[in-house]
Parts: sequence; C-alpha cells; structure tokens
Amino acid sequence: MKKEILELTENQYRILIKLIYLGKWMYDSYRIEQDKEIENLEQHIFSLSEKFKTENLVYFNDEFKNYFPTRSLEDQIHDLVDQYDDYTFWEELIHRLARRDFINKFGEEIISEMDVKQILEHEQPLIDKYEHELEKNGIDNLVLKNNDRLPISVKS
Repeated sequence: MKKEILELTENQYRILIKLIYLGKWMYDSYRIEQDKEIENLEQHIFSLSEKFKTENLVYFNDEFKNYFPTRSLEDQIHDLVDQYDDYTFWEELIHRLARRDFINKFGEEIISEMDVKQILEHEQPLIDKYEHELEKNGIDNLVLKNNDRLPISVKS
C-alpha cells in the first residue's frame, strides 16, 4: 500500500483530531460493532499527539494500549453533538409533520405526478406553519391522537 506524507500545522492537527473523533462518534454511535479501519485510522492520527503537543486532547492508556480522547476533547465534541441533535430534532420534526400533512392532503399518487415547483408550493406553507408553531410553543401543543393506545396513559 502506497503511503503519502501529510503535512499539518499544530492547529490543523487539532482540527483533524476533532473531526476524526466527531466522525467516528457519529459513525459508531448507533452500530453494535465498530469499524476496524476507522478505529485504526483514529489510533494512527491520535498517535501523533505528542509530536503536535496536543496531550490536552489525546492521551495514551498503558493498560489498554490505545489512545483515547481526554475529557476536554469529549466535552468539546459532545457540546457540538448536543447542538447538532437539537437542531436536527426540530428540523426533522417540522419536515416530517409537513410531509405527513402534505401526503394526507394530496395522496402519494398525485404527489408523484407533481413537479418540484408544485411540491414546494404546497409543502412550504406547511413547513412554515410548523416552524412558527414550534418556535413559539416548542412541543407543548403536540398531542398524540388515540392516547388510550399508548402503554402508559398520561393525565394532565
């Protein structure tokens, strides 16, 4: 296998460590088994931490014979993950509710015959409606129909 030399500044390396950790976290967060190639690349990149004076982000554990992110790096990454999760939750909720209403109004067959412009003309007002509602009230006004079908009944 051909190897290339990658030259990085200390700051670029710090950014690379964060991207590697963030990418690996996102890739592995829902998988049962970790990807060995990604794991090996992470270990290789982390092994350069002393050279780049980034021991505050990565350390070597003698017991496990592996490099690990420090608490400082984990905190930085998980702050980003929390922001991302919050953003995607609201975006997904808005778009899924709008899509549901759009399909209920027109049906999938009619929608499949629409062009992109028609779809946007009909779906965007629904997106706008849900954006406004959720910005104003969060999930306070969301109610599940047929609440008695849920395993746990919540009475207010």
